Amino acid sequence: MFYTGIGSRKTPEHILNAMNVFAGIAEGYGYTLRSGGAKGADTAFELGVKSQSNKNIYRVSQEFNFNQNMFASKKLEKHVPIPLTKMRPVVRKLLIRNAFQIYGSDVSSPVLSRFLICWTPTVDYTSIEAGGTRYAVLMAQEENIPVYNFSELLEEDYNHNYLIYISNLICGTHKDL
Repeated sequence: MFYTGIGSRKTPEHILNAMNVFAGIAEGYGYTLRSGGAKGADTAFELGVKSQSNKNIYRVSQEFNFNQNMFASKKLEKHVPIPLTKMRPVVRKLLIRNAFQIYGSDVSSPVLSRFLICWTPTVDYTSIEAGGTRYAVLMAQEENIPVYNFSELLEEDYNHNYLIYISNLICGTHKDL
């Protein structure tokens, strides 16, 4: 079972801590994290997972093969303003990475994440304020994957027991789908 844990590089510290705790709880439920290895949210999720085998981290430095690039391009085409082939290589890799966070990198038999959890400063995922995370969210929504945003789930002075409660609720709800 996979889930996507991503978000802004500018995620507030209290949310980074919550992401770390959430990742540990999700791992306890048997989930494997899919993330991007960026500073901020991605790293917080990654550090919360104890076993290397329970995380798939898609880094911009990775090389993706032709079939992977074509698969990701197809999934992204309706969400990006210009074709991937016309973008700078680093931007193209960032976007391709987002596709793999949802579908995995085995393009011959993709396995969707069960849910996506993130932090962005807005829940308007068509807005540039949602940053690059918006592309993964839009793909998830297109696939009817539930999206949870910590900006809606937690206040700055959240209670730790509440974090445990919502983490168990999210992970338990999607476990047997």
